[in-house]
Amino acid sequence: MKRLQDKKQRFPLTVQVYVICAALALLFAASNLRLLDVAGRHIDQHQVEVDRELVGHELGQLKVLAARDQAQISYWDDAVAALYHGVEVESFVRRDIADWLWDDFGIRTTIVVGHDHQVEIAVIEDTPVAAETLRADVDENLDLIRRAVSNFDDMKVPSGNGFTIENDPLDRANPLYAADIRAHGGQPAIVVAQVIVPDKSAIVPAGTPKVLLTIKPVTDTILDQARVLLGFEDLKIELVDADPAEKKPESMFLQGQPGAESLMVTWTTPPDSGAMWQGMLPPLAAVFLIVVAGLGVIATRYAKIARELAVRDARNSYLALHDPLTGLANRTQFNAALETLVEDPNGKRWAVGCIDLDKFKLVNDNYGHQAGDEILRRAAEIIEQMVGDTGLVARVGGDEFVALFVEDADKERLRVLCETMIYRLSQDIHFENGKAQIGASIGVAWWPDAGSSAKEVLRAADNALYRAKESGRGTVCFTDDPDERRKGERRSKGGHAA
Repeated sequence: MKRLQDKKQRFPLTVQVYVICAALALLFAASNLRLLDVAGRHIDQHQVEVDRELVGHELGQLKVLAARDQAQISYWDDAVAALYHGVEVESFVRRDIADWLWDDFGIRTTIVVGHDHQVEIAVIEDTPVAAETLRADVDENLDLIRRAVSNFDDMKVPSGNGFTIENDPLDRANPLYAADIRAHGGQPAIVVAQVIVPDKSAIVPAGTPKVLLTIKPVTDTILDQARVLLGFEDLKIELVDADPAEKKPESMFLQGQPGAESLMVTWTTPPDSGAMWQGMLPPLAAVFLIVVAGLGVIATRYAKIARELAVRDARNSYLALHDPLTGLANRTQFNAALETLVEDPNGKRWAVGCIDLDKFKLVNDNYGHQAGDEILRRAAEIIEQMVGDTGLVARVGGDEFVALFVEDADKERLRVLCETMIYRLSQDIHFENGKAQIGASIGVAWWPDAGSSAKEVLRAADNALYRAKESGRGTVCFTDDPDERRKGERRSKGGHAA
């Protein structure tokens, strides 16, 4: 009895309760730590997967944009006339391939591939070169050329003594072009192959079609834009010998043709679980004293993490539709707005203006890119103020803007507005270390006068801008203005707005 009594005295009920409570507290804490560990790893893994999708999407967008830039030549009646039928081919190559593709779009290498994959025209930057100079580039990208020809064979429509293409061949689920990001000359480049086809009434002769093969280096400027959009400061594309057996989750292997150099895209995904751990440890330490209070803190921390993820998602959604420098709409949002207006059965007459800043390059050359960015932001404010809340303004290039006018249907009133905009943009614009004077040229096209689709109206406005710049800059030109002389053959299909 004494031993039992001693044991009872040694372990009274209160001590047992404390032990049980302590054990329960330890079990609760351990289970929560385990839960946090599993949740943290799942959150980090999920974020890596999300970021991988975002990177893949951005790489895909780079290929789509490069294909649309290249299509200024490959999807054009004039190109069919020159490259299939030899109509002023030398002038066409010099003006529209050698000058345009390099100066406007940064396409360094342009090749026209004919029968049996022979090089018919070869251009490096703005200089035509001997065909054999670029023979190796054709051989390295034969798979893309063959895919482009195969896509053409699937969608070509017999017409007369040849073939044509119905609708826009770039907007299909299986588009006319074939594109990839590959190693070229020791650096990453966007390679696009597309059969040269008409956009209106021209006919592709029967036989082997001609293919336009372009190579555009992925410059630091392009990567910087992707880094800003995705939020990855260390995003990079590097040459590798082969797909590594072991690689970090934040990476993507890009394989060209077998035997060619390969590329690896890498970035760093910030661990979202770190913030969770920092927020959860304090309440878990307090759980030994009061579980309820600890659970309350846990709920608060979970909510904080959810808010941070929501803020990040909102930021990504904003960047998908806006220009990060000026805050204006981007090309995607602007095109969507035009398509909505075109599809409106009760739509009223509206206009699109293509706006190009004059003398902007001098600002960057004389004052630096920081001053140039400030000038762009100020110019964006002026344009947005002039257009008003009823319209829409987007930045679609370095110093290129587009504006949608939905209320100023009167031509003369809109002309006065555009001339006032040019005047305001021509005044001194002050920045931190000085001031600069630029200017602007504007081309305007009406819907539905200039075309039945958004693409046609944009193209017409871009042509009007080209005429305005040819006439001496600092002017506005409407598509229906009298034009007594031919201002050039250049056609735009998105070079400024699409």
